[in-house]
Amino acid sequence: MIKNELKRCFKSIYSIVMPIICVVPILFSYYFTWVEQKELLNTLNSGAVDVDIDRVKQIYEGYNGFTYWIGFLASSDFYMVFVIAVSMLAGLLVASKEYKLRLDGLGNFIITRADYSKMTWSILTANILYVISILFAVFVFMTMLSLFFFPVEKNAAITVCLNMQNPTIQKCIGFIVIHFSKLMIYMICCMMLSYGLSILLNNKYWCSLTGLFLYFGPLVIVSILGQLLGGVSSNIVNHLSAFVPDRFLLSSVEFYATERINWADEFVLPVFLIVVVFFIMNIYLVRGKKAYL
Repeated sequence: MIKNELKRCFKSIYSIVMPIICVVPILFSYYFTWVEQKELLNTLNSGAVDVDIDRVKQIYEGYNGFTYWIGFLASSDFYMVFVIAVSMLAGLLVASKEYKLRLDGLGNFIITRADYSKMTWSILTANILYVISILFAVFVFMTMLSLFFFPVEKNAAITVCLNMQNPTIQKCIGFIVIHFSKLMIYMICCMMLSYGLSILLNNKYWCSLTGLFLYFGPLVIVSILGQLLGGVSSNIVNHLSAFVPDRFLLSSVEFYATERINWADEFVLPVFLIVVVFFIMNIYLVRGKKAYL
């Protein structure tokens, strides 16, 4: 079942739409990085006496594919738009599958011939593997494309937007791998929540908004609590902010700048999401089977 479901996924319109959705915020980020690089060049050509020309030249010559790609991954605006858009599209993908199974009778046909839980996990596994494959291809393609058009110059320092200590090719690749791993954890949780909530919301479009609510919900709640509790204890607000997706998805930025791990940023959100997913999926498996036959 997983193999057949994967084939259906790759033949779907999502195989065209998802890469396009991924590329749009990346291109906007690249444009602004290119503008910054042009400004450095203008500063070099200006001959200004109040500027450290040698330093500006070093920064300018250090621009390469890693500068552009990591600049996007470390941005709290373009990258978050990317995450929200992809999580909403992935949520719509799995929710529409579940919704269709319940409405068109195909689910009844399958459930008479297969275990309901096995069917559920097979569909989820196939769709999760599909989304991971798309995102992995985007990450690999953009890394290679960026380095092709903006190669790393020999003996030139690498310029990245992070306060990375002595940036090297190995450190840049490590940053990209860690970033991708965190995105996968977050995306898997979003997709499972969208699928599980479909039986409760009974609307595939509302389920597709799971990624949106999952991002902005904790942000709004923490902001409100910050206003209410900020005067009482700033530590409480700081601990609560670990539930904001930014803190988890962009925690590698802080790690590469300080070379210290913030354990709250690394574990609070994923553990919370795993608990919520476990709870929602158990409700789905109990109530979902009753929706068939």
